Amino acid sequence: SISGWTYGEAAHTPVGTAKFGTVEFRYQPVKEGIADWNIFNPAASEAPTQAGTYRLIAQVAAGEGYTALKSSEMQFTIAPAQVLLTAQDAAGVYGEAVKSPLTYTTAVLAGKVNSTDIAALGVQLTTGVSANSAAGAYPITVNYTANSNITVTTADGIYTVARKAITVTAENATFVYDGRPHTAAAPRAAAQDGRTLADVTVYYGTSPVTSQNYGTANTAAPTITNVGLMTVYYYVTGDNYTPV
Repeated sequence: SISGWTYGEAAHTPVGTAKFGTVEFRYQPVKEGIADWNIFNPAASEAPTQAGTYRLIAQVAAGEGYTALKSSEMQFTIAPAQVLLTAQDAAGVYGEAVKSPLTYTTAVLAGKVNSTDIAALGVQLTTGVSANSAAGAYPITVNYTANSNITVTTADGIYTVARKAITVTAENATFVYDGRPHTAAAPRAAAQDGRTLADVTVYYGTSPVTSQNYGTANTAAPTITNVGLMTVYYYVTGDNYTPV
């Protein structure tokens, strides 16, 4: 008799006894469409190592005073090892190249695997993120090549694209009274590398404009007509930028 085991574990030792002679064991994989114990599916004396279902027989060669003996067959299974591949979370900033390389961890849940087994899975991590991807969260997907010796479970990671920091520069403006309204100049929003940004919205007010009240502020710059001083407040925001 023999019990099955899991890929990568030590093979179980079969048990058989005979009154005369020495018991030898033969193993054979169970193959669909191939008859038992023939030249197309030869038996082996060494225990199998690959996951699958196998036949086992015990036999005794003929000797002085006794004939050859062969047991009925029994089947056993080497179960695939179980592995969990988990993509590690990663992060970048809007407008910048995707961080590389993306990484993953391996957890063996059943059986035993080595670095060669893992390499054979050809693990690749993919994400739809590019330098132009909007700020937000994107899945990191684990891809692999199927292997009959390993049952693989995967867990996605998250790639977070953070908003890009910007600077906002406003300039003072002076007008000579002429009875007509004059509009405050729009501030200049720029990325950290100095590039002027167009995909932002500027909110104006004559009192402080903040993250709490900008929704009620105007997107049109205020005007001044009469002689005097007017302080203009700005709040600049965009989907992909840190508000200022």
